[in-house]
Amino acid sequence: MKLKRILLLVFIAALPISISTYYPQLSDSLRNVTVGTVKPLFDFSHFVSSNITEGTSGIGNFFRVYKENAALRDEVSVLRGKLVKLEELAKENERLKAILAFKQASKARFIPAEVISRDISHFSSWVVLGKGRKDGIRPGMPIVTPLGLAGRVVATREHCARAIILTDVKSKVSGLAQRTRDLGVIEGNGCGLIMRYLPLDSKLAVGDIVVTSGLGGIYPKGIQVGKVDSIATDKEALTLYAVVKPFAELWRLEEVLCLEHIRRD
Repeated sequence: MKLKRILLLVFIAALPISISTYYPQLSDSLRNVTVGTVKPLFDFSHFVSSNITEGTSGIGNFFRVYKENAALRDEVSVLRGKLVKLEELAKENERLKAILAFKQASKARFIPAEVISRDISHFSSWVVLGKGRKDGIRPGMPIVTPLGLAGRVVATREHCARAIILTDVKSKVSGLAQRTRDLGVIEGNGCGLIMRYLPLDSKLAVGDIVVTSGLGGIYPKGIQVGKVDSIATDKEALTLYAVVKPFAELWRLEEVLCLEHIRRD
């Protein structure tokens, strides 16, 4: 049995040699058929292998680029946050410089304070300051900005104080028209300022400047309040009233100066 297997293997091995020896044309034809059959398989295998290698490389590049983009996005976010902080610091620096210049130019004494809370609704307009009795803040102190009058302190605690701003309905300031010298009362209406009780024959005009009159003992004379925006006659036609646009940015108060001018009882 083993001998038969050996003879069969020898025959199979010798067959191609015999064919190539005695029938060279047939051998060439078989070779061509074999090459023609096998070569496409090798070419396909090479193509698949090359594409797999390139695909693997492409996937690796994709993930590397993705990670790099993610790192760049994180870096941009950090830089953007730093830029916002720098811009905020620059704006704060400008405000503090203006306050310092105003304080140095004025002969009055001021206590600077930061606004730490606020409530501005239709009728109520007040702020909480980050300084109080321990810092020298007292009820009745006017609060101002470099642009003009903002309001006054109404209550204090050890380390904070509450102040109403000019637009509060409880706010009243004795005002003076700088050009015509007409007196009136500047009242808050929750969203703006109205200067009432002006004489009918007043020569007041739109654009005129209004300052504190100094009457009443709360506000010293001559602090800028605002500019006349419009003028009309009251319902009873007895007096005029003027809508006054405040100089101080009452809706954006962040730092104020508390004027050491206490009402004389």
